[in-house]
Amino acid sequence: MRYIIADVGDKKKEAFRLDELSSFYESEDGLLDTNITTDYSSRVIKKYLKGKKIVLMGIGDGYLIKGLSEICENLTVVEGSKELAKIYSEKINNCKIINSLFEEYNPVEKFDTLIGSHILEHVDNPVLVLNKVKNWIHKESLAIFAVPNAGSLHRKIGVAMGLLKKTTDLNEQDHKLGHRRVYTIDMFKEHLSSAGFKIQKMQGYMIKVVSNKQMQGWNKEFLDACYSVSLELPPEICVNIAAICTV
Repeated sequence: MRYIIADVGDKKKEAFRLDELSSFYESEDGLLDTNITTDYSSRVIKKYLKGKKIVLMGIGDGYLIKGLSEICENLTVVEGSKELAKIYSEKINNCKIINSLFEEYNPVEKFDTLIGSHILEHVDNPVLVLNKVKNWIHKESLAIFAVPNAGSLHRKIGVAMGLLKKTTDLNEQDHKLGHRRVYTIDMFKEHLSSAGFKIQKMQGYMIKVVSNKQMQGWNKEFLDACYSVSLELPPEICVNIAAICTV
């Protein structure tokens, strides 16, 4: 899921930006990203779901909300884009969609699992957002966050080929997605701990040696095998990192 959340004081501008970004998910690049990124994020997240009350940060390409709505009996989605909230309210009946910026949402009841998949790389102030959403869950809850990993093999190869100056540089796909940063593991840990989250496990997943664009048309069976193998590899070299946290 990809979103840009700026300071709450600029609400109208932020809502407009979210609506603009929503069109990316229907593009060729957006559908490719779903196939290579969101599908495997969904697989990791589903392994760690806890309890009945689940809250998802953002709709994004819609893959996660569709998958979760099929297995969760009490799913709430907080979505800043009015356009996406309206579209998916009509598409999916068995979940509650709240049209709100993360900073403004105050749930009446706490949730058992909080999911923030590919959100933090977009936000203007990740620690501020993390501090806010921490209040959505209770002491027995789990929070699952996933971000792109700067140490991924394909980024290291990009540096070796001179395509990137350093692994944390934003590439073409990052700019299309509206990313503000690519996370190192140390930065990820620092942001989570600064907001009061306690990391129980770090899970790397998916491996790539080339860009999404270069992987277009690759056999799904091969991609699935890359994902399966990645779960046994050090998180430091995987495409994405998931953190399983408590508060």
